[in-house]
Amino acid sequence: AYRLDFILHTEYFVLNLYKDFLRNKGYDVDDNRENILDLFKMLDTDQRNFFEDIYEQIIEILAEYIDELKKEPSYYHNKFFKNEKSIGLVRNHFKRHFSFFEVI
Repeated sequence: AYRLDFILHTEYFVLNLYKDFLRNKGYDVDDNRENILDLFKMLDTDQRNFFEDIYEQIIEILAEYIDELKKEPSYYHNKFFKNEKSIGLVRNHFKRHFSFFEVI
């Protein structure tokens, strides 16, 4: 089985997790328009790797978690990623790796 076959199901999860990484790096993407504009400016420069690095961290840790879940015979991506409780489980897993994560 392809290890990253879950990615097509994760848009909401990645965005949810991304926000925590950005907050931890000092960007308030909820209320600070200047911070959001600064991030957009970074996309237009050679600082694009800032975003790629965060994305790669998210995908690697998510893959690690999904590898564990796949051991359960009843697991399948579509069911997991559409369950509203799953984001809490994922955030709890990220909390083990990064202290700045809050569990919902």
